[in-house]
Amino acid sequence: MACRSSVSRERLGLINLSIFWDIRGIIKTNMVTVVPSWPSSLVQTRAVLHHLAEGLLVLDLDGNVLYMNPAALQILETQYDEGESRFADYFDLFSVTDLHGRSISPEDWPLARVLRGEGVEREVLRVQIRASGVVKVLKFSGTLIREDTSFALLTFEDVTAQKAAESRFATAFRASPVPSVIARLPDGVVLSVNESFQELSCCESEGMLYRRLVELPCFVSRKTVDLILSDLHEGAKNVDYETQLASQTGTPRQVLVAAQAIEFDGSACGLLTFVDVTERRHMEQRLVDTINGVMQDFTTFHHAVIQNLSKLQIEDSGTEDVQRLTKRERAVLMQLATGRDNVAIADELNISCKTVRNYVTRINKKLGVGSRGEAIVWARKHGLLPLENISYPMVEFGR
Repeated sequence: MACRSSVSRERLGLINLSIFWDIRGIIKTNMVTVVPSWPSSLVQTRAVLHHLAEGLLVLDLDGNVLYMNPAALQILETQYDEGESRFADYFDLFSVTDLHGRSISPEDWPLARVLRGEGVEREVLRVQIRASGVVKVLKFSGTLIREDTSFALLTFEDVTAQKAAESRFATAFRASPVPSVIARLPDGVVLSVNESFQELSCCESEGMLYRRLVELPCFVSRKTVDLILSDLHEGAKNVDYETQLASQTGTPRQVLVAAQAIEFDGSACGLLTFVDVTERRHMEQRLVDTINGVMQDFTTFHHAVIQNLSKLQIEDSGTEDVQRLTKRERAVLMQLATGRDNVAIADELNISCKTVRNYVTRINKKLGVGSRGEAIVWARKHGLLPLENISYPMVEFGR
């Protein structure tokens, strides 16, 4: 009995299985009216079934309809006579197709298969109600309960709106200029990729679909992919990482990955979007090299630094990083980023040169940078270096 209960619970999914063991008593007793001799548990069970949001259909093994709850009648836009309606009576009322439009004959409808002893689990089909012409997308689950009183159970829910939304999402996903991948959680099996990602990764979709994300040759770091999927599976709604994608030139592309948890085709998935920041990172490195070179070889802040700074885009993701700095540290960083030396910063802020040096050390440690040049680049990226405030004339360094 325990084994049967476990299988049935998994197949039905939508409704707690404990309810159904009481259905045997309801069927035996007579479902037409509630009589005083009914155990209170059966009365409660019937009330629960009556108010379920999902449709419920109960038949005996001969195909006679024993019970349809109000949700089932509303979804199917039909009615039934207890003890007189049969499954075959409904053949002419509906036409059923799969999601690709292929017609399904009545003998292969979910309920017919359940009556044959086959389990149905979360199967999605299109059902047209011929009288009104309305087409609904329904998700079916069902099983056959074999006891001293055996019966077939079928549950179904209307997922028309959900499927329409998924269809709109799929259209937008495929056409999006943002490279994107949908991977199932937690195993990371790729369910969909758009053309933009194919172009970025230089891979064909046929070679990526239904493979694990970490197995794709375009990812240089499998560890990062594992971290993204793990974070989403453990409950994170949004995660951001930076990683590399292989390219046909042999030089990896640097990409930012933004991932969020979604439901896709009935499964928990991760939507991963990619932004190619290769040129931005190259620009940042050239800027750091230029600043460090200027500071080592000359006593001036060369105009080339300003030109590189003007090309560097401000990032929107640095609010939390900026807030890690104290008000005084931000003031020192802004002065530092305009090209002033320690003496000029000390004069401007009315503090000692030693205090400025201590602030610069703490700032570099908090920002995770290793030089004055990297700190200037960080300040520009995070909006602390308005170009109009940069000192274009030659400014002395080194003191």
